[in-house]
Amino acid sequence: MVKSIVGFLLVVGTLTFTGQEAAAVRYCPPIPVQVVGPFASCKCAVQNYSTAADTGVTISVYALNGGFTTCGPSTIAARTGTFCHVSIALGTMCGCVVTGEGGTTLASLSVTDPATGAAQATTECR
Repeated sequence: MVKSIVGFLLVVGTLTFTGQEAAAVRYCPPIPVQVVGPFASCKCAVQNYSTAADTGVTISVYALNGGFTTCGPSTIAARTGTFCHVSIALGTMCGCVVTGEGGTTLASLSVTDPATGAAQATTECR
């Protein structure tokens, strides 16, 4: 009986300290690109809020015309973030898919004005 309890506690302890959340897939809905200027940028940002690193994270940014850019797979250290971006034509749309991240990692998609770096529109990825 004592061996069973000790074994159970060892398994729970191991999972608690070495376990990482199951990888998820986050889809960012498309955003229309309507920035004043010659072009805009679609930027997919990922932030890891966990105390463990996320490994094998891939960010793919898609354009309405079928073009896309993929960043990764890469490792996002605990409590840090990264992004992937691509220039995109005005009057079109862009979307984003993030794979391989843990349950405490969040992602968002923004259309930014390259001249100012300011986000013109942002949406949460789910």
